[in-house]
Amino acid sequence: MLFKINQVLNLQKNKKVKRNFVKLAVIIAIVWLIISPSFTLANVIICVIVSLISSLIFTLLSHKNISSKMLEMLTMNFFFKKNFYLYIKFIIREVVLSSIHILKTALVVRKFDDEIIQITLPKNISTYRILLVVISITITPGTSVIGVDGSKLTVHCLTKSAKNSLQEMTFVHKVLSFKF
Repeated sequence: MLFKINQVLNLQKNKKVKRNFVKLAVIIAIVWLIISPSFTLANVIICVIVSLISSLIFTLLSHKNISSKMLEMLTMNFFFKKNFYLYIKFIIREVVLSSIHILKTALVVRKFDDEIIQITLPKNISTYRILLVVISITITPGTSVIGVDGSKLTVHCLTKSAKNSLQEMTFVHKVLSFKF
């Protein structure tokens, strides 16, 4: 059985596949143990078995039709790139500034000028880039993506400044400028 797995995955010849297989198994195991309600020997054994089987299935599938970008993201290579840290720094800054603005609006003005707007993204944008924009908009206080139709996003904005920023596309262009 073990020989067949090695032969199918070609783990002995392809070190990159072997590294990704091991990384994915470790990541699945860590996530399992973090979200697990109890930390027992039985739970650890089940965790190891499930993570190995899951990473085996994913590695087998990755040789077929799964994109290399998705494989890279799932094996955490995505998180070790410089632009990822610049993106995280940008998002934290935006979340803090938006939180302060929302709090100020709630305490001082006590009225929100909420509005629903449509944003059209560039046509040649990939699905994972659209996902990045959607997550970035939704994580920022005062804005929430409530619909996605191809490259058109429907966004609910609590304040006029959030609406203006999204309509001018400055926030979206900044998010799309990060290359990883």
